[in-house]
Amino acid sequence: MASLRIRLCGINDNDMTSLRSMLQLSDKRLNSEWTVANTGRTDLYLYSIESEESLLLLQQHKKGFSAILSNKSDTHVSADFLIKKPLRSKQLAETLNAVEEKLVFANQADKVANIPKTPANPVKPKTKKDPSLLATISKHIAKRRSPAADLPPLDIHVPELSVIPLKTLLVPTALSAWMKSLPADNTKVSIAAFLEKLIALNRTEMPVDNRLALLECYHKPIRDFIFSRDVETINLEMSEPTAFKAEIKQLSLFLEELTAGYKLILMTAYQYGLRPNLSDTFLFAIIRTAELISLSVVHTFRHYLVTPIGAIHDFHQLYLYCEASEVLNKKAGFNKEITKKAFLHFYNQLMLTGIADPYSLDKYDIFRLYVLMGKMADKVEISPLTSHQKDSSNTTVLNSSFCIDCTSDHLPIPLHHMAADKRQLAKTRMINPQGVLLSIEQVFQAAASITDLVAFELDIQILKRVLPQFDANYQRQFQRLATVPHRQVRLADGITAIHHCLNNDDSDFATEWTIRNQGTGGMMVRCDKKEVKTLTVGDFMGLFEHGLSPRLATIRWLQIATDDTLMIGLQIYPGSPSAVHLTVDGKTTVSAGLLLPKNDDTNQDETIIVEKGVYSPQRLLRVKDVEKNYAIVAQQLLNNTLNYEQFSFKIKTNTD
Repeated sequence: MASLRIRLCGINDNDMTSLRSMLQLSDKRLNSEWTVANTGRTDLYLYSIESEESLLLLQQHKKGFSAILSNKSDTHVSADFLIKKPLRSKQLAETLNAVEEKLVFANQADKVANIPKTPANPVKPKTKKDPSLLATISKHIAKRRSPAADLPPLDIHVPELSVIPLKTLLVPTALSAWMKSLPADNTKVSIAAFLEKLIALNRTEMPVDNRLALLECYHKPIRDFIFSRDVETINLEMSEPTAFKAEIKQLSLFLEELTAGYKLILMTAYQYGLRPNLSDTFLFAIIRTAELISLSVVHTFRHYLVTPIGAIHDFHQLYLYCEASEVLNKKAGFNKEITKKAFLHFYNQLMLTGIADPYSLDKYDIFRLYVLMGKMADKVEISPLTSHQKDSSNTTVLNSSFCIDCTSDHLPIPLHHMAADKRQLAKTRMINPQGVLLSIEQVFQAAASITDLVAFELDIQILKRVLPQFDANYQRQFQRLATVPHRQVRLADGITAIHHCLNNDDSDFATEWTIRNQGTGGMMVRCDKKEVKTLTVGDFMGLFEHGLSPRLATIRWLQIATDDTLMIGLQIYPGSPSAVHLTVDGKTTVSAGLLLPKNDDTNQDETIIVEKGVYSPQRLLRVKDVEKNYAIVAQQLLNNTLNYEQFSFKIKTNTD
C-alpha cells in the first residue's frame, strides 16, 4: 500500500511532536509509510480525549477510521482504535499496522459499493419465466414490498449490493470444482481463497435461489474449519502467537461473511413480506444464520475473545421473530438439503453455553462444552415472564431461573439480577434450566454404574465444573469489595518465574497489571495482551504488590477485549509462599518449589507446589530453604493441573 496519512484533530503541540518522533522510531516496524498531513486524503483521524476542541471534532466524525490518543486504558468515548500515552514505538506501530489491515478490507468493500448502479453500456436483461427473487414471492407480494405487519420488526445489517457482478464464481458446480482444487491439508490457504470470493458474492445482485446454492457450497466445510483446528494449531498458538492470531482473525472474518450471506436472503424475504412458516427458503436462511451466529460466538469463546458486536442481539431478534411465526421447532429444506436442527436448537445451545461461563474453562474444553450443551438443548424451557415474576421483589420467586433481555446484545443472566424495568418489557424472556440440571444429574448417575469411564471422564469433569452455573441461586465464592482503587500489581507466570521473583525481586520475570476490582479471595486485573505471553485458565501465577507479602494465585477467568486488553480473574491462595529447592531422594536433579504455610481458616496444613512430575505418593524428597535442610514424605495430591502439582507432606524425623 502507498504512503498512509494521519490527520491530527485538535491535538496539542507536545503530543504532535511526540507522535512525529515515534513515527520515525517506528519506521522499521511499520508495514507501510505513515505521514502526518492535515489536508488532502486521510486514512486515520486522530483525536485527543484531553482536549474539548478535539472531543467536539470527534463528535462530528462521520467518515473514515478514527483513533483516540489517551493516557487511560479505558474510555467511554467511542472510536475505532485507542493509542495510549505515553507513546511507545512498538505499540504505535502495531496500532497503525492494524489500521492498515482494516483499510485494505474496507477498500475491497468500497470498490463494490462505488460501482455505479447502471452500467456505462446497459444491456437489457432477458425475460425470465421464473422470478429472480425468492421462488415463492407472488406478484402481489412483490408489488407491496413491505414486511408482515403482524410480526416483530427485524433490524439486521446486510452488505450493500451492486448490479454489476464482481470477480467471483456464480455457478455452484464451478464453485464446487474450484474448492476441490484447493490444498486439502492447508485450511489457511482455503479460508483466504474462500473469503476473497465470498466478499464479492455478498455484494453482487443475483436471484436468491442462486445465492443460496452458492452459500451452501461455502457452508459445507465450516464445522471442519472450526472444530478440527485444536490439535493442528496448538504448536502454532504456543510458538507463533502472532501468526496464530492472524489465522483466528481470518476464520472470524469468514464466519462473519458467510453469516452475512444468509442474512441477505432472510432480509430480502422479510422486506417482501414473506412468512417463515410459509416459505422454506426464508426459514432455511434463518436457521443457517442461527447456526453460524452460534458457531461464530463459540469460536470467540474458544479463544477468550469478546463476542462479535451485535451477534447476540441479532440472535434475540430472530428468536422473537420465529416465536411469533411459530417456527421455533420447525426444520426447513432447500433443494435436497434439509436442516438437521431447528432454530431453537442452536439458540438454546448457545444460551446454555453462555450460562456455563466458558471464559472460566480451559480453552480445550470449550468446544466439548458446546457439544454437550447441544445434547441438552431440548431440555430448556423459554417463556415470557409471568405477572408475578415481572412485579415480585421476592428473591425466592426470582431465584429459580435465568432471564434474557432480547433488546440487548447479552447472554442470559440470573432472573434476580435483571433490573425491574427490564422484567416489564414485552421482549424479555425467562429461561428455565431445571431440565438441564436433571439431565446432568442423570449423566452422573449413569457414570457411577460404568466401570470404564475413560470415554466419559472429560465430559464428567466439565459438567462438574459448570454445574453450579446452572443454579440461578449460585453465589460467588468470594464477595466483591464495594470500592477498590485501581492500583498496579506485578504478576509472575509459572513456578520458575515466581521462584526467581521471591529470591531476586527481578522485574524481568514479572509483568505489570492494573487491578480493576477485588473480592475477599481474588481480583480481576488487566494488561495489554502484547506485554504477556499466551495465558489460559488454570495457569499458576505469583502476585507481587508494593507493601504486601507475595501471594500465589490461579487464573479462573480470562477474556481478551476488542482493543487487545487482556483481563483475568485470579483466585488467591491464603498465606505467603517461600521459595524452596527439592531433590528426589537418591537423585541429583534439583526442582524449584513453593512452600505454603499452614492456614487455620481453611484447616489446611503446610503444602508444597512443584512443576508437573515431581509428586509421587510416599516419595521421599530432600528440601532446602534459606535456613535449613530437611526431608519430607509426599502425602496427598491436592491440586493437579497441566503445569503444576500441589501436595501435602510429612516431615521425616530420625525415628521415622
